[in-house]
Amino acid sequence: MGAQIVSVPTAVAEGIASRILHTLLLYISLSFLGTLVVIDLGLYYIVIVPLRRLAATADLVSTGDLSQPELAIKGKDEIAEVTGSFNRMYVSLKKAIQMLDKSGSS
Repeated sequence: MGAQIVSVPTAVAEGIASRILHTLLLYISLSFLGTLVVIDLGLYYIVIVPLRRLAATADLVSTGDLSQPELAIKGKDEIAEVTGSFNRMYVSLKKAIQMLDKSGSS
């Protein structure tokens, strides 16, 4: 019986493991960054843009500008509910002011 001993330097295996680890960390970091960007964009377009539009219209109405059109209601979420409530309040305010103008001019 004979035995043969093969010696492989550990530096080669450690180098391969190190490259795999760095590649894995890069992919995980890119995935995290991509997910963060998608969530941020979704939050911006689903929540922030409609609220800014609502706030701008509310600001104009509060200064007496009743020429603004009603805001479009998109979806069935809480932002859409607030927009619908604002539209109802806006229409009621316009009608009340029109009634006061008619009774005041009589």
